[in-house]
Amino acid sequence: MATKIITSVKFKKVINSLDGVVTILQKYIVLVGFIFVTITFIKTEKQTRYNNILSAWKILSTKTPGNSGKKEALETLVREKKSLFGIDLSYSSNGGPVYLKGVNLSRENQLKNIAGPYLSDSSLVNLMFANFEGANLWKASFKESNLKYANFRNAQLQEVDFKSSFLHNSDFTNSFLFYSNFENSDLHYAKFTRSNLSNVNFTGSKRINHKNFEDCYIFVFSEPPLFDKGKLSVEVVRNKRFDLVIDNERNYTLKESKNGAYFKINIKNVDDTEKG
Repeated sequence: MATKIITSVKFKKVINSLDGVVTILQKYIVLVGFIFVTITFIKTEKQTRYNNILSAWKILSTKTPGNSGKKEALETLVREKKSLFGIDLSYSSNGGPVYLKGVNLSRENQLKNIAGPYLSDSSLVNLMFANFEGANLWKASFKESNLKYANFRNAQLQEVDFKSSFLHNSDFTNSFLFYSNFENSDLHYAKFTRSNLSNVNFTGSKRINHKNFEDCYIFVFSEPPLFDKGKLSVEVVRNKRFDLVIDNERNYTLKESKNGAYFKINIKNVDDTEKG
């Protein structure tokens, strides 16, 4: 009888010992499984991002007018902090106007990227030499972007945000800038010839020159562009009205008309702070 009791006790100890081993094994299996799933997720995430980048470049290199996914492609590349240096979305290269209403190419869009290492670089979105000639960019955002030498000729730029951007030598000739914002931007040699400057905000802008605002105009119902006091002043010529005439190369000129929709404006009295 005593032998049976001893045997039973030993058996229970063995069972308890095995239970402990099984529990440890289960924990290791769970841990290994978690590590495997995590590694798989990271690899999949990297591959997905890589595929998205390739797809975005492919869409942008396809020369077609309209949207055709170009808006989303641009935003993808900005979030991934890819340089858009020299990108060509012009009317002439794409066979018509590229439609990019509401596109967000600001630095804020870069910071939406959740991958930690990408957040450490505070550089501006690089859009140097970008060509948006003839593009429709209504309500787009270029806040804190590098747009040096960018081409916005003949572009639709209603309510576009260029706040705190670098626009050295950028060209806005014949552009439609109704309610756009250039607050605190650097406009060194930026050109606005024959542009619609209705309700445009230039307050806080730097290195601005009246010579780059020739033959500009506004809607008769709108307000003239706003500059810092002491830099530039605006005279609205209200004794004549004008309509726009578009030539074969899509350049705008003003033609006097009794019931025209536009007033000419003269921008003068520059506080010229340009250097070199």
